Amino acid sequence: MQGIPGSGKSTWAEAQPGAVIVSADRFRIDPVTGEYRNYQGAMEMAVREAEEKMILGVPWIIIDNTNIYQRQADPYLELAKRYNYQVEVERVVADPQVAYQRQLHGVPLDIIQKWARQMEDIEIYPGWKVRYIDYNPWAASHHLSTGGKQLGIPEGEIWIGRESQPYERFIMFHEITENELMRKGVPEEEAHTLTERLERSKFGGIEEWLEMGTKMGKGHLLSPTAIVVDIDGTIADVSRRLEFALARHPRKGHRFWDVFLDPSLYHLDVPIEAARKILDWYPGEIIYLSGRRAGTEDATRDWLLEHGFPLGQIHHRPKGEKTIDFKVRVIRELLRKGYNIESGWGDTEQDRIAYEEAGIPALIVPWGER
Repeated sequence: MQGIPGSGKSTWAEAQPGAVIVSADRFRIDPVTGEYRNYQGAMEMAVREAEEKMILGVPWIIIDNTNIYQRQADPYLELAKRYNYQVEVERVVADPQVAYQRQLHGVPLDIIQKWARQMEDIEIYPGWKVRYIDYNPWAASHHLSTGGKQLGIPEGEIWIGRESQPYERFIMFHEITENELMRKGVPEEEAHTLTERLERSKFGGIEEWLEMGTKMGKGHLLSPTAIVVDIDGTIADVSRRLEFALARHPRKGHRFWDVFLDPSLYHLDVPIEAARKILDWYPGEIIYLSGRRAGTEDATRDWLLEHGFPLGQIHHRPKGEKTIDFKVRVIRELLRKGYNIESGWGDTEQDRIAYEEAGIPALIVPWGER
């Protein structure tokens, strides 16, 4: 949402069926007196709440703040990018004098008038302009690509075939990533191949992305033959991270797990060379399925890239869901989507139980739990 106080943003948001509303104003209401207060931490609290909702996979989230300036919207745009949410900006326009009369928070008229004058157009993809054209309904190009040069696409623009609009977030990820790689000197064909691997890793489990692949003739991206692979203890030696956590919290309680599952410590893990060689050889899709905490997928992807593992979908466990239940649920969802999962790799008895319960063969690695 975007609009001055009193413009009607909250009224519009509350009228949307099924939407979950996140608002900084909620944290400015004194829980005891019910009075509105100028709480400096409200914006940070709202961003944190939005991230919690995204981790849980809430399908429709409305950010009900004024968002007058791009910098105010940027934290939410970054979260949407991280958790694969499509973004739309709904600007509610109102006369400042009328908005002043009906707003509830006592913002002075001169401030409301200033905000109305200074309101910025929120860029969903900062630095990029999107144009929808009819030259090819299922094509997309940027100015560095061969197609972009032929079309004369200006720098900073991405052109998308009009029929592709429902899949904009996937297409923009692909085009921006490919453009960044080519800017760094990666040849176009190599940049395209690497981008497709990154795209499959980031979006491979999302229904709309699978649908896009079918419509746009990208069947090669869907890779229905796959294996499921656990991470900790299966492809990553976590001994150093384990020692670090135990040295601080010898009893394996909540504090131990908070340290052990901290994504900033993934760099301590050492790749298991035998696992890397086998996965590099595997011709199908690799789906990484781990009890690591949801929201840390980017840190896992960085570790995989750093250590030369093939990219693939990454699924981490949501808060409150048991690891076995989580793995069974995700595998069954993949099977329903048509994946032929040849086996599940793991290092513990829990992994064996999960894979067998989900109906796929279990392969417990010889270097795993004894």
